[in-house]
Amino acid sequence: ALPAAAARHYELSTGYVSAVGLDLPPTVEAAKEYALEQIGPAQFACLDRIIWHESKWDTFAHNSGGAYGIPQAWPASKMASAGPDWRWNPVTQIKWMLEYVRKKYGGACNAAAYRDRNGIY
Repeated sequence: ALPAAAARHYELSTGYVSAVGLDLPPTVEAAKEYALEQIGPAQFACLDRIIWHESKWDTFAHNSGGAYGIPQAWPASKMASAGPDWRWNPVTQIKWMLEYVRKKYGGACNAAAYRDRNGIY
């Protein structure tokens, strides 16, 4: 068995938690922890604000326009760039969202400010 610290790093980096020899789907909590580890508390607070507006952290959220997942990506298939499990893995969805807000807005707080001004991000 891995030491606790190594096991925790594995869980965060892969999005999987091993229990009784089975790989279980990652949880939304694992996605939140991953995001916090990647961007820190201040940026995470902004990311969380966007997500609560967009999907309330629902991995399977969708709207009539076709936006999907925690980040409400449209088209949803662009999240495939973060991993083949983008349809059901909240950690993969967050990986994609972090890269998206970094490239498009320079960070989650800039994206949140844009969303506050325009109603979308």
